[in-house]
Amino acid sequence: MLPANPQLLDSLAAEYVLGTLRDPARRRVARWNHDLAEMQRAVQRWENLLLPLALALPPIEPPFEVWIGIRRRIEFRRSSSTTKGSARDRPWRWAAAAVVLLGLIIALWLGPTRELPPHEVADVTAGNGQLLWRIVVNATQDTLRVRAIAPERHSPREDFELWALPAKSGSPVSLGLMPAQGEVRHRLNANQREALRVAAKIAVSLEPSGGSPVGAPTGPVVHVADLQRSG
Repeated sequence: MLPANPQLLDSLAAEYVLGTLRDPARRRVARWNHDLAEMQRAVQRWENLLLPLALALPPIEPPFEVWIGIRRRIEFRRSSSTTKGSARDRPWRWAAAAVVLLGLIIALWLGPTRELPPHEVADVTAGNGQLLWRIVVNATQDTLRVRAIAPERHSPREDFELWALPAKSGSPVSLGLMPAQGEVRHRLNANQREALRVAAKIAVSLEPSGGSPVGAPTGPVVHVADLQRSG
């Protein structure tokens, strides 16, 4: 049953997005997030707050000894855990979540330029406001990242394809296929970079599996979103 206390619901949504919930609680919140609009709104609010921080950070390969340390901690927990966690564990999980969030903020503030690099962002949302995909273009416009948040389903014989829409005249330019889960990176060619430079919006169309065979949308355009520039 969904918690009646709004503060508890919001706390669960925050821990779910941060990834600090234990497995049983995470599965329960995931089920609520799938079925209940109130939990979906709370999760989306925390995703909107935290995802821009994560997406702005360049990926870093951790040192090998870090993986060794993680593995040792996991094995230690498995060997020493004989009872289920209680409410007294929650402050420690929140402390860990706070450390993760603080690390993100410090990394952004103390980066080489002490500011976020210029980038372009577009949020593709459903009619009810649910965030489906987030698109980020890096500062040099040579890489586009698409992260699936809660993408719509489609037939195995179809794919969603992303397009840059010209601000005035011209034809849409394909930016690649949309992921059904996780994140994909598309290396942009000169034509795609120029299309993004003059575009004001992006669009998502439903195409045959593998994408449009003619270099232009052939299926219905199911979403259009503004391309927001910063920096």
